[in-house]
Amino acid sequence: MKLLGKIGKISLRVLIVSFLVLCLLELTYRFQWVDFYASEWEYHNADIEVEGKESLLVLGDSFSADPDGWVYMLRDSLSDHVVFNASIPGVGPETFAFMFKRRQSSANPQHVIVQMYVGNDQYDYEKPVNWSEYGFLRNLFWTCSNSFRSLNFLNYRLGQSSVEDHTENAKLEESFDKRKYSARTKLYIQGDENYPANLIRIDDGDISGIVKYLQFMKENATEECRFSILLIPHCTQVSESYIVSYKALGSKIDTTVLGTSYWNQRLTTLGFEVIDPLDYFIQLEAEGQQLYFENDPHLNTKGNACLTQFVLQELDK
Repeated sequence: MKLLGKIGKISLRVLIVSFLVLCLLELTYRFQWVDFYASEWEYHNADIEVEGKESLLVLGDSFSADPDGWVYMLRDSLSDHVVFNASIPGVGPETFAFMFKRRQSSANPQHVIVQMYVGNDQYDYEKPVNWSEYGFLRNLFWTCSNSFRSLNFLNYRLGQSSVEDHTENAKLEESFDKRKYSARTKLYIQGDENYPANLIRIDDGDISGIVKYLQFMKENATEECRFSILLIPHCTQVSESYIVSYKALGSKIDTTVLGTSYWNQRLTTLGFEVIDPLDYFIQLEAEGQQLYFENDPHLNTKGNACLTQFVLQELDK
């Protein structure tokens, strides 16, 4: 009994110390007392030469962090601007807000573009816990990470050490194969058969958390700085062919999501300048130009090039 008592006391102390360390890490992360994403910033902006040019700062997720993606294409096209890239895969407006002041100070931008993705930005803010469909450890981690945002960072860092890149394998496939489709997408559908329609047509109240962080960044941008939100449509919003694929994955999606622009309407109503290529993408897909990968919801090379051209046109307005 004495041994069990000692083990219990030691275990309790370990739990208390671990909780205190986690709380300290959380405070450090939320207030960015340490630049947690310094390596990403250096990677994306190592060769930039300012030379008195006007600067543009992009905060985005994997769509913008892609070294072959639209931000790098935009950088090549804007010879009279410096394009700073502060994008990080797997994050959303909340993380952007945490590091906004630091990145704004470094870039001193005349224009800030916050790139959002209709397909999962809400999940970045609030993980889709489902105790009946997901395993105990996943649900436990997602539940905790909904309160402790630093856990998402730790998960991101651990994910970077993964040897096998299933996402790249999926992007190499030229025809749809539900066995090879993006594992994250299939995980979302497993937890909610209404994905992605539930995010495309999300209720007003459900985006209040995200809006709070967007407003924080807009209010803290310098007075002369232009602030825009770039929406990346989900593939099922632009073409019925992708809807067919998602149905094959088990999603209860239908054609009512085609052309649905809830996020644009809502954010515009709140006073944000929104850059939304949805109608342009629909037109291109109707002309036979495929913009997304067959087995991954990201933009392919063609899609990134078309997005770049659209953004360039919007910048001239």
